[in-house]
Amino acid sequence: MVNVRQAKRLVTIFTGVILAEMMYNVFLSNDSFSPDERSLSTSNQIIENHKSEAPGGQTKDSMDLQPVEIIEEESCRRKCPLGRINRISYWGDTGGLGDREYVIRELAELAGYLCAQVIFPKPAQIMTRLHNNWQRLDIRIEWSDFFNLTFADDNMPAVRSDEFGNIPADYERVESQNGNWKKQFEEIQERSWRQRDGDKGIAWDISGGRFFENDLTYYELPRLPDDLRDILGSQYNPEVMAPKVSKLKKKGALCQYTNSNALPDKVEVMKTRLSEKIREMSPEDSVLGIMHLRRGDAINECDTSVAKVKEMLSCSLKGTENEGNITILLQSDEENIEYRQNIINLQNDFEHVKILDMDYLAKEVIKEAVASGDLHWMFNNNYYIFKVGSWVKGVKFTLARRRMDCNDCNTLVNVLKEEEPDYQRRYMLAMRSRF
Repeated sequence: MVNVRQAKRLVTIFTGVILAEMMYNVFLSNDSFSPDERSLSTSNQIIENHKSEAPGGQTKDSMDLQPVEIIEEESCRRKCPLGRINRISYWGDTGGLGDREYVIRELAELAGYLCAQVIFPKPAQIMTRLHNNWQRLDIRIEWSDFFNLTFADDNMPAVRSDEFGNIPADYERVESQNGNWKKQFEEIQERSWRQRDGDKGIAWDISGGRFFENDLTYYELPRLPDDLRDILGSQYNPEVMAPKVSKLKKKGALCQYTNSNALPDKVEVMKTRLSEKIREMSPEDSVLGIMHLRRGDAINECDTSVAKVKEMLSCSLKGTENEGNITILLQSDEENIEYRQNIINLQNDFEHVKILDMDYLAKEVIKEAVASGDLHWMFNNNYYIFKVGSWVKGVKFTLARRRMDCNDCNTLVNVLKEEEPDYQRRYMLAMRSRF
């Protein structure tokens, strides 16, 4: 006869098969910034070290796992009756704004599931000076100045810096180093489910190595031991509770523990002013598009010479003459003024095209706001400029020459005829390694 445990497992397996079939052709990409391609390419070593730990002994590449659905409803989330008494503290390599925002969001999803908050260094402590003219950010700048990331259940801030290096001494500490996270996650997961009133919080300290090189977030998360699952019963449902970690591989669905990322009010105001400036300088009824040219560390991986960009524009804009005026917003990490001007001068080859330097315009908007007293001078830095200029409303297409996105031609004539495509989503995915 089949006992109760076996019956439960059969039901779980059957449900999983149905969900997998339903999700077979579903593709919902992560809408946050993803890691720099160099991080992904160098993560192979640690993945190789843990291939044997994949379900069924399969490797990451051989696992037949379909893209998963993201569940935003409250029903999927683990409940935290004791509140967010645990902590996930991170200290690792430095990075740019998009890179750090991505790391925080990934940790916040894990924290949501573990009834924790993310303890992260201040921007000045962990953001590289490379993209800010080798200047350190003002220590008073907080993550909330760049983005608002809160937990969906209680709207509590997902990340805080005030406890970094100062987590109360009575917390029980668990440490992970150099990408070895899995064992400690299993320990913290179990202990968090066993926590009762009066128990101390758990602090998971993660340090060393690159964030994207770990043995946890490329596979299905480990499950609780059988004895604890029997005690918890229906409270624990790993089929739907797994947090939305972007690289996590699993069948079924992933649960979103954080709210969609809302922009701070000041950033919204600056973006509105930038949009107004762009419209003032654009031809009447002009369609907006963004062209991102990655130079710097990618200059040898994708040809962004003026001649090559000219070829890309000639091909991409072919047949668009009858689609009205077009304004292309230039974004690039290139600081050479002559190069930028030569790119802008390519507009002379097209009667219906205007090219504006969006980075320069964003700088002007922030300088004007600082001069008028609307914005503190500490926000006149490249990272804030990037945040303000990363996207403006009304953009209808993107062109890019950058690492892993170095197309010689992106035909736009049909794109311009689309009515309501999700251009912002496409752009954010394409921009994942700019800073």
